[in-house]
Amino acid sequence: FNTISGTPVVVQTVNGQSSASVALTGLTPNTNYKFRIRMLNSAGAYDSNTSDTAVTMNLAPTAPSAIALVTPSYSPALIATPTVRVSGVKNGDVIKLYTDSNCTTQVASGTASGTTIDLTTSSLTAGSYSFYATATNSLGSASACSTSTVAYVRNQCPTDYIPVPF
Repeated sequence: FNTISGTPVVVQTVNGQSSASVALTGLTPNTNYKFRIRMLNSAGAYDSNTSDTAVTMNLAPTAPSAIALVTPSYSPALIATPTVRVSGVKNGDVIKLYTDSNCTTQVASGTASGTTIDLTTSSLTAGSYSFYATATNSLGSASACSTSTVAYVRNQCPTDYIPVPF
């Protein structure tokens, strides 16, 4: 039973239980539940158990807190594949980098091995970009798109010129 509302609501009925655990499916991330297990006899009567266990389903990660250019450390630049540092992430989360505030146009991703991760973008055409990020934990729960962003302008080397790194 889920008893979060105060009134027990059947979540799952198990007949002939042969182990000490039951897998519940269809639960919503970031949602609180209170569970109560009650035995049902062959006459259809429940036992008198009133002990509840509170559970908060796997929380989605928070959105990354900071984004900064690493290579190049300045903008505008000629580099087509800049490296961007995303901070405020958790070890093991998959971090994705986007070029739009709705986090739909992905340009890089990687798995964090600490509280920051450096991501190198796919090749960008000349133009202006703002990078945003999301974090997804091991259970597939994703954060909102970050409010933190960093701007980058990729310049194009003029025709008949050769870019010279400095």
